[in-house]
Amino acid sequence: MRRMFSGTLLALVLATSATLPSRAEAQVPIRITVAPPPPQVEVVPIAPSPRHAWIPGHWQWRAGFRRHVWVPGHFAMRPAINRVWIPAQWVNQGGYWVFQPGRWGMAPAGPVMVQPAPQPVYPQPQPVYTQPQPVYAQPQPVYPQPQPVYAQPQPVYPQPAYPQPGYPQPGYDPGFPQDQQVEIEMAPPAPQVEVIPVAPSASHVWIPGHWNWHPMHRRHVWVPGHYAIRQHGAVWQPAQWVRFGPRWRYVPGHWRRY
Repeated sequence: MRRMFSGTLLALVLATSATLPSRAEAQVPIRITVAPPPPQVEVVPIAPSPRHAWIPGHWQWRAGFRRHVWVPGHFAMRPAINRVWIPAQWVNQGGYWVFQPGRWGMAPAGPVMVQPAPQPVYPQPQPVYTQPQPVYAQPQPVYPQPQPVYAQPQPVYPQPAYPQPGYPQPGYDPGFPQDQQVEIEMAPPAPQVEVIPVAPSASHVWIPGHWNWHPMHRRHVWVPGHYAIRQHGAVWQPAQWVRFGPRWRYVPGHWRRY
């Protein structure tokens, strides 16, 4: 039993001697000409407690093998709460590489930063703007203003006494012989289009043109329209051709009483 306990203790000492620097290494400096390789990348696990500090891994020179050996990092208990670990490093001094082992040092005194308590964040109300409604001017209806109507005085012209030589009897076309009734077998042409000029006065009325029969030439002759004095109490009936079977009868224009 005593031998077994002694063997276990010896194995534990040998295992920890490879990770922690000995007092001989800390006292005797190592000066070599072989540069250490770049530090290896280590995954730092979770600390066992807040008192533990991470001791980074480093390259250590093995004189028996004439090469560098990587010592992995590990967690170690701080000797005091105000102690920090200063990692081991290799420093080039005049072409020689000098190993400086890691050690516990005093934490630098610095200002104590007090984290302010987090302020509650309240959602800011968004402003609500009232959109102005467009105001359109309503068009006002425009009504035509009634114009006053004035009665125009009608001129009174003296009517000539009938019969007079060379003046047609009232009610007959001036270009139509009164003692003869025209009936022919030739149909009249279509009425011609006339441009009606401005009336000489309000008492004048337009007498439309018409086709009349010329017995000497045996053909229709156009009689152009003209203005005539309006007869009081009568309207003008335009001249026209009326068909009776195979023949055409001429009805002259005349004033019709009403």
